[in-house]
Amino acid sequence: MMGGIFFWGIAIAAFVFFTLLVLSFYLENEPRNVLEATALTPSLFLNRKLIRHTGYFALALLPFCCIAFIHYSYWIYTLSAYFAALNLFVFGILMKYTYYRPNTYSTVRSLIISAVGLLSLLLPFAGIVFVANLFLYYSALKNLDTYFYAFD
Repeated sequence: MMGGIFFWGIAIAAFVFFTLLVLSFYLENEPRNVLEATALTPSLFLNRKLIRHTGYFALALLPFCCIAFIHYSYWIYTLSAYFAALNLFVFGILMKYTYYRPNTYSTVRSLIISAVGLLSLLLPFAGIVFVANLFLYYSALKNLDTYFYAFD
């Protein structure tokens, strides 16, 4: 029994570590010409980015999920951690485009994402992050409008 709990704890710790590691790739903003190369509207750009990248991230977390299911009596906690990690990942992408400035790196944003990442381990806070994602989505669209339609 103790061995299963140990593997479950290792898998959950790997969820957290892997999530924060992948989110660190979203701290540096791409050049503006990358946004313009897509030739999309801001909402289409952001929707595609969220769907594709969250899908890739969800697939990358599946091995950790399988390891965590070794101790099947904690399946609800495993699924909660899985969806909390996806929620935090969406939060990181939306934070990037809410405060997007071409060719910059944000140390403050990295601190906010790390703090929210650690707090989202507590299940009630994950709900707050989900609601924040809704507000951040519209804020990101508003910010991206200035870069997509600057030459119109």
